[in-house]
Amino acid sequence: MVKDLVRLARPLDWTKNVFVLPALIYSGEWRSTIGPGQWEPNWTAILGTLGAFIAFSLLASAIYAVNDTLDRDKDRLHPVKCRRPVASGVISPSTATTFALLLAVAAFGLSSQINPPYLTAALLMYVLLQVAYNLGLKRIMLLDVMAISTGFVLRALAGGAAVPTRVSLWLILCVFFLCLYLGFVKRMCDLQSATKQGETQWRSPAGYDHEEDISWLLGFTGVLSIVMYVMYALSSHTTRLFGYSATAFVLMVPIPIMVMHRMYMCAKRGESDSPLGSLRQDPVVMIGGILFLLGTVTIIYAPGVDDLIRKFFLME
Repeated sequence: MVKDLVRLARPLDWTKNVFVLPALIYSGEWRSTIGPGQWEPNWTAILGTLGAFIAFSLLASAIYAVNDTLDRDKDRLHPVKCRRPVASGVISPSTATTFALLLAVAAFGLSSQINPPYLTAALLMYVLLQVAYNLGLKRIMLLDVMAISTGFVLRALAGGAAVPTRVSLWLILCVFFLCLYLGFVKRMCDLQSATKQGETQWRSPAGYDHEEDISWLLGFTGVLSIVMYVMYALSSHTTRLFGYSATAFVLMVPIPIMVMHRMYMCAKRGESDSPLGSLRQDPVVMIGGILFLLGTVTIIYAPGVDDLIRKFFLME
């Protein structure tokens, strides 16, 4: 039972909650300056962000349990989703519902110890969004993925509330369009996995049944996510935070383009069942993600980067 409950909670999907972290990383609030060249960890901001990550993970698992309970009949028709605990019958709907309630109570209890007004509000808005999603948005093309993307925006805002710090509008838009892209990658994965295994009874709840339509949406949202990332890198907000180093974010654009294209190809070929699946299975996606993370940390925290960028690009 414990093993099946862990499967129901989908802990591997908790990696989606890394969108709570950018506010802490990009703001630099994880450390406090105590003197010239001296600093110490800002444990309030660090523990607050960790708490927000755990709270959203618990709440997301509660939502997964509810969704699996509601979708159990349709999941049984899908070649991959039929193995989920509720769909396969190893966890009863009543047990899954009780488990979801306990996780939700724990999530809100934790948020009340961090930043009750804002973090709790973000969690509550996430719950309401998921209710709307399950009541009908998941059956409407485009609105289903927009609802999911909004959930990731709420994660980013929750990270800002946990620090606390302001979150750039350009960063929010970048998160929104990037998650739209990842949502359409997931729709492509679902379609191709069903097609690859010759499944004829399964249909996308929102009508994503044509590869050409999904490919167009992937191209459109992929371009917008890159544009919003560049706008964030060149914004006055980012310049105030990082000085000339902000320009270096633009130099890393080839990395997300490469990773996004690779995710698309893995989905189109039916080589992964989700964006996270391609991250775990495809070495190009994994290496690209690591390089982007290392590049971001270097730009923000490595000494001398600001002066190097200023001299190289003849900035005054």
